[in-house]
Amino acid sequence: MASDNLRNKTLKGVGWTAAQSLVSNGVRFVIGIVLARLLSPEAYGMVGMVMVVQAILGIFVDGNFGASLIRKPNITEDDYNTMFWMTMGMSVGAYTLLFVFAPYLSRFFNAELTSLARVLGLTMVIGSLSAAQGAKMTKEINFKPFTYSQVISSILGGVVGIICAFCGLGVWSLVAQNMLTSILSVSYLFIVCPWKPRLSFSTESAKYMWVFGWRLTLTNLIGAIWTRIYVLVVGKFYAMEALGQYTRARGYAELLSVNLTNVVERVSYPTLSSIQEDPARMIAVYRRMIKVTMFVTTISLFFLAAIAKPFIVCLIGEKWLDAARYLPYICVAVSLFPLWSVNKSMLKIIGRPDLYMRVFIVSKSLDIGPVLLGIFYGIIPMLVGMIFARIAAFFIYTYYVGREVDYSTRMQMRDVTPSYMVAMCVAISVYFFKFLPLSPFVILPVQLITGTVVFFAICEIFKPYEYVELKSIFLQIYHKYIP
Repeated sequence: MASDNLRNKTLKGVGWTAAQSLVSNGVRFVIGIVLARLLSPEAYGMVGMVMVVQAILGIFVDGNFGASLIRKPNITEDDYNTMFWMTMGMSVGAYTLLFVFAPYLSRFFNAELTSLARVLGLTMVIGSLSAAQGAKMTKEINFKPFTYSQVISSILGGVVGIICAFCGLGVWSLVAQNMLTSILSVSYLFIVCPWKPRLSFSTESAKYMWVFGWRLTLTNLIGAIWTRIYVLVVGKFYAMEALGQYTRARGYAELLSVNLTNVVERVSYPTLSSIQEDPARMIAVYRRMIKVTMFVTTISLFFLAAIAKPFIVCLIGEKWLDAARYLPYICVAVSLFPLWSVNKSMLKIIGRPDLYMRVFIVSKSLDIGPVLLGIFYGIIPMLVGMIFARIAAFFIYTYYVGREVDYSTRMQMRDVTPSYMVAMCVAISVYFFKFLPLSPFVILPVQLITGTVVFFAICEIFKPYEYVELKSIFLQIYHKYIP
């Protein structure tokens, strides 16, 4: 009975989180197409660079305070209030640093980023206002409010961004979109969440969050820098237009991988934490998450890599052709994101933030080689190096996780191999269509239809576990909500 309740609660959490990701990112995807046709690659490059710096500072704002509370068995009102004021204080401090050093940012990248950084940086402070509510709802595996907040804010923020672009505001259109999206999202969570902050602060609670979170924060800081080191290299050693091309390609690749990773991490952490006292059951849930997640990720990303050129040309035009060149490499590299995410969550759940930090640092050091390739030889060699670095990181993570729990590297490879086999078959079936002397607007529909037919044919013939599991979930939802 407890197992069924957990499965239903997890499925419900996955459903709402997936709906949030699917709808909100679908809206952003459509809006992004319009904006990419209206704006220049340089505009995307400038905003992308500011967002990188902001994301790095945002690690200090988060502090992993929410993760510490989610793992804590009994949470009090003082815990949430303490988290609210700590997060608020950290966000104000981070924004102050960004405001002061914004002119130096412009000098370093030889672009006018000062005003952009100072305005966009306000989203850190705005976002911190709903951090405690987010931790509370995540602890309860209640993701319905997140879904509504993201959908509403994405639509309204995107509409405002398009209007600004039509009015000729250029890069500030993207700033307006991001600002309004952040304000609306936080406002909605404040309205619907029954918990509200009060003037109380517990030093004991603050100490607990800090002791648990400081290693994870340091690890995430290193990760934020190294994950975005490729953006920094392109922004520093190449033109802003090249950075815009790279960030657009990466945005399409990560539209699925990173957002699916966020879905899995947001749901898996509280779910696995709730059964951490039952290792066998925890591993069983862990394996199902990895199998199903990697099945969706690998097939989608390999398919996107195979149709990259007609996809980019049809959606946002030929001025983005360099993005089409970068996209296949990035798709292959980021296909492992969900797998790393669940492995990282496992190290946190078993109470080994020290090991989490060491493994993370070692895995990220592998990016030094690709970075040097990017500096001295070009963007494509850098992306090839990134693929090999990601594969090596997979072996590092799975080795250490396998030492702590009964799920070795060999077992994980066996679990994800069927997904990669199906993904490669689908990708190969559509790849060579791009060499036909036809318009991309003809080739793309043919590739989409062919890939879909090949995918379902393979799955219906061989019936891999992941496909059967997903099919049963969709049928369950269909029979429940559609008469």
